[in-house]
Amino acid sequence: MTLSARPVLIFDCYIELPGAAQNFIPLLGETQTEVCLAAHGEFPENEIGAYGGVIVTGSAASVCNSQPWIDQLAQFIHEAHLKGVPILGVCFGHQLLAAVLGGSVQQASAPEVGTVEIDFLTETPINAHVPHTVKCFVSHEDEVVKVGVDCEIFAQSQKCAVQAFRHQSNRAFGIQFHPEMPVQECYDLLCYRAARHPNLALNVEEVHAGRVEQSDLANRLFGNFMRLVRSHGL
Repeated sequence: MTLSARPVLIFDCYIELPGAAQNFIPLLGETQTEVCLAAHGEFPENEIGAYGGVIVTGSAASVCNSQPWIDQLAQFIHEAHLKGVPILGVCFGHQLLAAVLGGSVQQASAPEVGTVEIDFLTETPINAHVPHTVKCFVSHEDEVVKVGVDCEIFAQSQKCAVQAFRHQSNRAFGIQFHPEMPVQECYDLLCYRAARHPNLALNVEEVHAGRVEQSDLANRLFGNFMRLVRSHGL
């Protein structure tokens, strides 16, 4: 079996079911996928080298609050990184990847939520052919405040200094923002943040009206990741 034929492993970290994988699978083309509901204790039976790539999704859980499944997931991410398997972490996955690679995560002074402007500082294999500035939905209470010595920050927003980072190997990437998230889920998260953080005085309808179409950004970013998966080991 060639490396390009190996499935992509999705660590679905949503606590709420049916989970996040349904948002990611359509962006991966015809590639085979295997989904593990990590937050519910599901982990792969195969060795990590059996996979062409690894995606780690967002979660309502916090990297700052250790749980057995988070610790176990961190071990899988570490092993995947050591084996050179391409990794893409999104939101919670971005934060956990940063921690595994020697960075630091902490609770933000205030949650970042809504559609924000994200500036790419440099081009990497993940954001190739993506405009230097994009708008995308974000929703997070924790943030990466420091990346490992072998890592580079390549995107930021006004309120979040680490919107994306990469390892120098160009095999591990984290993005804080949510290009994969559908409209209804974005709206539901806005409602959740507004209720959880009344101090934000979040006008849900107004913020939601500012949402932009994200499908092109998602297709470009995940298409670039899949090119890494297909070229892995060649």
